[in-house]
Amino acid sequence: MIRICIILFMGVAFAGALAAQSRPPAPTKPVDGVRILEVLPSKLVVGEEQEVFVRVRYDLESLEEAQLNLGFNTTGSARFRVFAKELVKKGEGEIVLSARVTPRDWGELVFFQAFVSLGEPNQPPPRPAPGEKPAPRSGRPGLAVDHVPIPLASKK
Repeated sequence: MIRICIILFMGVAFAGALAAQSRPPAPTKPVDGVRILEVLPSKLVVGEEQEVFVRVRYDLESLEEAQLNLGFNTTGSARFRVFAKELVKKGEGEIVLSARVTPRDWGELVFFQAFVSLGEPNQPPPRPAPGEKPAPRSGRPGLAVDHVPIPLASKK
């Protein structure tokens, strides 16, 4: 009886393995990516406007062209305002984005951060004809994002 159960179990397992091998592989979508490599200066002074340079590596595969956005959480601890934008072409590359920002200290548990997103280029919506409602924006999510905390120093 035990032999029959073992043989039956092995037969079912073998048949399942063959069925899994005979399926074609699932199609893969292109993968986009973005990574912040460096932020200069490496330490910012709270409340003082400073020029910040952010070196970014990107890999764009899903579109012919996309937009890199550089933002900082200057208006809210979890809200990022975009300070710089740059169009990039399909493929891999590195770029330095810069912006003048005034860092804020959000307290012990929340860091001041640089944020970079890779997404579809922002196109202004078409202007509606008189009496027509404006077209809704697409609201599509970004293709890739990265963010890093930036150490802060107090004003002297």
